[in-house]
Amino acid sequence: MIFCASGNVRPEEIIPFLEKTFASDTKAPVARTWGTPTPGQHVILREKRELEQVHLCLGSRGFPQQRDERYAAALFNAILGGGMSSRLFQKIREKAGLVYTVMSYHNGYVNGGYEAVYAACAPKNLKRVLDMTLAEMKLIKTGGATADELNSAKLHLKGLILLSLESTVSRMSGLARQEYYFGKQLSLDEIIAAIDNVSLDDIANVANTIIDPDSISLTLIGNLKSPGVTTDMLSSALG
Repeated sequence: MIFCASGNVRPEEIIPFLEKTFASDTKAPVARTWGTPTPGQHVILREKRELEQVHLCLGSRGFPQQRDERYAAALFNAILGGGMSSRLFQKIREKAGLVYTVMSYHNGYVNGGYEAVYAACAPKNLKRVLDMTLAEMKLIKTGGATADELNSAKLHLKGLILLSLESTVSRMSGLARQEYYFGKQLSLDEIIAAIDNVSLDDIANVANTIIDPDSISLTLIGNLKSPGVTTDMLSSALG
């Protein structure tokens, strides 16, 4: 168990309470090990006629939290769909006007991780949204990112980190996650330096793993009778 507190608290107030509440245990910790998960490629549709929009989520393999690539993966995600200046937001929402919401995110865990793209659109626009999303994913894999995109992504990510320090909840959860995954606390300077050290080659390397024809999967919910897409179609779009 990890106990983490943030805010107007003092160790001399918390530690005696914890020592009293959680009695000392001399038994050896129970060791639990998990293997690396294997992605199961799929297309899943949940029909829900009362919804006006179709909600879609594209997912593919990512990186574990402890891997050094986590910084490049975060920056790759920022370029792809992690903000209002990202490729997906600008092309699918701002220019094409096909969606109100489109975003991507990368989550890392102990032995694995995933990249996901979420969007919501009118059923008639689903095919175009999927085609544009998959085309942009393939383009960033084959053509890479630009220096301007990487610099903007670094500023964006560092800004989010600095803003999160204003929240005691974010500080608390961040400290707990670092203790769980790394067994230590990473300083802000260490994190900023690691972000600044990511290169365009690093972005290209993580893109080759994340934009994976063999793991790309799709989940849909909305007023649809058929997804109109197969795993072979997804793989071919990225292959």
